[in-house]
Amino acid sequence: MKKYIIREKFRKYDLFILDCDGVIWKGNEPILSAINSINELRKNDKKVVFLTNNSSLSRESYKKKFQKMGLKVSLNEIYTSSYATALFLKKNGIKKVFVIGEEGIYEELEKIGVNIGYDSTVQAVVVGIDREISYWKIAHACRLLRDKNKLFIVTNIDPTVPSPSGEMPGAGSIISSISVCANRKPDINIGKPSKEIFNLVISSYKADPKKVLVIGDRLETDILGANNANLDSALVLTGVTKTYSDKNEIKPKYILKNLYEIFKISKT
Repeated sequence: MKKYIIREKFRKYDLFILDCDGVIWKGNEPILSAINSINELRKNDKKVVFLTNNSSLSRESYKKKFQKMGLKVSLNEIYTSSYATALFLKKNGIKKVFVIGEEGIYEELEKIGVNIGYDSTVQAVVVGIDREISYWKIAHACRLLRDKNKLFIVTNIDPTVPSPSGEMPGAGSIISSISVCANRKPDINIGKPSKEIFNLVISSYKADPKKVLVIGDRLETDILGANNANLDSALVLTGVTKTYSDKNEIKPKYILKNLYEIFKISKT
């Protein structure tokens, strides 16, 4: 039987914020070291939160995916960019928006009471990943955004997303097309590397930022986002990033081959 003891340098953290794809799973395959490590962190009374830029799925859908991976996760432990976007809209009194996105963001907006519209009465244009994107969707978003009073809100600016056949266009690719056409940049990015989504988690958990560790596999989103929010970060080499050089401008506090490196593991 193995005994997991949290290494001294990680004991000070009460809340661990983990990215999903590349950290907990790859596509539909769980990363065993991550699943076991999450369970051990919980046994040590550490809080674990899951934060993803993916806006295509709702929290309910993610909950089901976690179950398939062998993890029991509650909704309040899941933060997607679609959910965070819905909360931002509600907080700022935005009740009607035009959306480019998939099922996840539509579900989250509906649950929180934000209406979907297509005419000039919308208060904002919200853009996330949309694998059924069309010329006409982009054209309509551009027409609406030529009214400078309408907010341009994006769930994330990831240029690509992973797939079994390699990197595919992400939300950032769609956003770039709209930005060029409408001649304006997004007013706000909710997802990583923006600090907006991290601040939401910190606020929800009433956490001490000095006792929070962000773990991710992408320097330009997970680690940069943690740095922007003044949170400690760990780069795990189980996903997109396979190696790390000190010459990189984006610097994590820790480098981990996998999540087992949070622990000293001994046989009993």
